Parts: sequence; C-alpha cells; structure tokens
Amino acid sequence: MLALAAEAQAFEPKTTDGGEIIRWHSPDDIVIEMAAPTHNIPGGVNNAVSAMEAAFSPWLAEIGAMAMGFVLIDNDDAVLSGKDKVNTVFWVYENWADRFDERALAMTVTTYRRSDGAVLDADIAINAERYEWTVAGLSCAGGFDLQNVMAHEVGHLIGLAHEAGVEEATMFPTSGACETKKRDLSDDDRDGAQFLYGESDIDGDHDGHDDDDDGETDTPAPPLAGCAATGGAGGAQGGLAALFVLASLALVSGGGGRRRRRARCALASLALVALAAPVADASTLRHVAVDQLAEDASLVVRGTVVAQRSRWHGDFIVTDSVVKVRECWTDAPCGNQVVVTQLGGEVGDVGMHVEGVAPLALGDGVVLFLRARRDGSLAPVGMAQGMFREVRDRAGRVELQRDLRPLSFAGGAPAARVEAFQPADLRGFVLRSRLRKRLK
Repeated sequence: MLALAAEAQAFEPKTTDGGEIIRWHSPDDIVIEMAAPTHNIPGGVNNAVSAMEAAFSPWLAEIGAMAMGFVLIDNDDAVLSGKDKVNTVFWVYENWADRFDERALAMTVTTYRRSDGAVLDADIAINAERYEWTVAGLSCAGGFDLQNVMAHEVGHLIGLAHEAGVEEATMFPTSGACETKKRDLSDDDRDGAQFLYGESDIDGDHDGHDDDDDGETDTPAPPLAGCAATGGAGGAQGGLAALFVLASLALVSGGGGRRRRRARCALASLALVALAAPVADASTLRHVAVDQLAEDASLVVRGTVVAQRSRWHGDFIVTDSVVKVRECWTDAPCGNQVVVTQLGGEVGDVGMHVEGVAPLALGDGVVLFLRARRDGSLAPVGMAQGMFREVRDRAGRVELQRDLRPLSFAGGAPAARVEAFQPADLRGFVLRSRLRKRLK
C-alpha cells in the first residue's frame, strides 16, 4: 500500500533490504550539533550559521510530531561517525577525498537500524576544501549558495531522496551555482513530508538489540587481494562545465556514547516531522565526462563482479566488491582481480545505505574507472559515474552503458542520460584520452 501510494505521488519511501521504511522513530527531541565554519566564508561565521539555520526552517514549518533543537559547536569538535548517534553538520577543510569523492559538494549520512528502519543518526558533511560558498545578501560569482544546498541536504537528513519529476522541488536533483530557489519548499516537498509521518504512528526508540553487531553479510569472498595501483585520481580540470550531482549517503550505526564537546545552546527546540525517503541520490558531485574519467583513473578494468563482502571499517560500513579482471585498459598492471571498496552495506542489524555509489552486483559485467585513495584502496571515479555495465542491445550484441538517470546535475544536464558504447569503441576512446594526457 505504501509503495503504491508513493508511486502515485511521484515519490517512494526509502527502505532497508528487508522492506522496512527508513524514518525517524523516536518521539524525543532530536538535537543537531551545528559546527561553525572556521574560514573561507564570505560574510563571516555569523552569516554562515544563520544560513544553515534558515535551511532547516521550511522543513520545520511543515512538521510537528517531533522536536528538533540545535547546539552550536566548534568545527574541530565535530566527528562524522556511523556509530556515535550524534547528529552533526560540519565542514571538512582537508583530506575530503579520503572518505568521499573529491567532486562532492556535500554528503548527507543517515544512520538507521536494519530490522525496523529506525534512523539513529544523521550527519551532513560540507566540502570546504574544494568549493566556495556564499550566503544571503552577498554577491555570488560562481560559488554555491549555502542555504540553497543545505535545504536540499536537510531534506535528505530527515528522510527524503530526490524528486526528479518536479523541477521546482527543493528535492529536485539539479542545482546550479548561485541558485537560491531550493530555499523554499514546493507542494511536492510538503506532500513528501506528510506521506511518511502524516498517517503513521511514531514509535519509541527500541532498545534491547545489538547496535554494535559486527557480523558479516553477503556472499563469501575470496582473499581480498587486488592490484596495487599507484597514483591518485586527478582533479576535475580542463573544460568541464560546473555541473554538480545532488546525491545521498545513508549510513547505519551501531551504538556508541556521545563524545565530549565544547558547545553552547544556539536555538530553542523547534517542531519537526521526518520526511518520506524516495530512493535517489543525496550528495553533490561534479559531472565527469568520459574523457575526464579516462584521464583521472588510476586503473581502467573490464571484468565481472565475483564476490562481495560488507564489513566495519572504523566508524563506517564498507562493501568490498571483488572484480575478476578480463581486460586491463591502462598501463599500470591490474593483476587477475581488483577489489573495489565503497561506503555502504549491511552488517548484522546495522546497515549503511549510500546513494550515488556505483551499483555493483554479483555477476555484473562492468568496466570500471578506478581511483586510488591515499590508503591504496580503490573506488570508482565520480562514484556511480565511473561504472559502465555490460548489457545486450536489441540485436543481442554486448554494449557498455553508463546510466546517469539516478543522478542529476547542477548548471545543466549531460546530453544523454544513458550513454552506450561498443566495447572496442570505449576502449579506444580511453586509450586516446590517456595518450593525450601524457602528451600535455
């Protein structure tokens, strides 16, 4: 019934693998720790904090079953964790690409419990290392409006995913530099806010389960030995348009106590209802053209996904996908297999749902454009943009498709949402692009 209703309203709730709707269950006050930026904000810290607070306001005006309060903290005290049950908005000034894709403007991380979909924790990370941000009342010269982007991310934080069918919606995934229209909600955003909680009881926070369950799931994996790629992914340079994807991360948390913090109360409690969570993306990525993928990749491989394993890696769940290599399209040796590590997965009663990652599945034939993180692990360049899946065309021939339909782009959209190549043509394109890079 819920799925049918969601389809009729052009949005659908986000669910666990078992079909549980992911939403806030606790009737208690929800506290958001809001970190003040330390630098690189035109207009100063106070204007930036005001813009962040204002991004919550339209959502708070629509909902009333829960209470939300804010605490202002030092950015140095902020911690992004899938285990601490602390809701945080904070700024990242260095080493963003160690955890997220370097083209991401912001990432929303929502922690939930796998057995019943209850949200336990939600965080928003803002990329202050790579991007310029503007605030209300100041001229914009190619930066990104903080309140506009934050309003979209807050929608993800409280449960909504993208609404691709309504261009005026705050949750519409296309946004441009200096855009401000997402500050105000559309009727569709309001409908989404009421869908999940307007006709549902809000349950208490269920205890008596093992939030720190550290079991493993999915298929048994062979030894996770991949090729040791050298060289990191390059930056997004050259003639790329300033296109950005609004995508969404959702994590699942184990338990964990609250960390010490230097904080002062910034706002009184405000009324709030969590929103429905349609399945879509919720981070902010630069669009990557195929030639840029080829230049930025440490490795380009064609192969088959033969095993997957989800595991805890520090405060986060990651999934290792083992890809048996059939063809290596780069000079660097690929070996017989590579291991691709992405945020997200399910371990015991904890699940980390990450929108925007490459949707690798067992048995998939794929071409992957991979970057090496500083720790040597491999991830697709541009998240899902770095994956091409083998499919059959109408004549039964194998072609390689990059499906960009789940993604959306600020400042415009790519000419084609589904790009298809013959394998030989894509490989030739990759080799020519990498040759041009060496000759620069």
